[in-house]
Amino acid sequence: MPRVKCIKCGRVGNLTAKKTKSHGTTYEYYYVQHYVKSTGKIEWCYLGRYDSLPIEYKRTIHNNTQHYTQNLQNLNNFESSFISENNEEVLRGRRLAWSRLRDLGSRDPGSNPGDPTKSLNCF
Repeated sequence: MPRVKCIKCGRVGNLTAKKTKSHGTTYEYYYVQHYVKSTGKIEWCYLGRYDSLPIEYKRTIHNNTQHYTQNLQNLNNFESSFISENNEEVLRGRRLAWSRLRDLGSRDPGSNPGDPTKSLNCF
């Protein structure tokens, strides 16, 4: 929420978009949110739709959206690299575990299928 000077009352506040839905259509209206320290409450100044906003507010919204989008892309890139690194570690761990299991099996004195001198005699 970008900080702006309100065009209605002149106080500084947060430019906020609120969405409402009516009969299946979503509408977006802009407000300036003012925190009143003495009462601990929030007051709202209604600004209207995007079209009715001053150009400074539109620039602020646009810049904030670009910043948000860039941060979102950075987060997605980080998550995807983290997931791929994690998958490689899991696969590497599985390969190591499998090779250890095979090594354990070959050290068992009764299981050497490659040695013809040790055969199973049921007699």
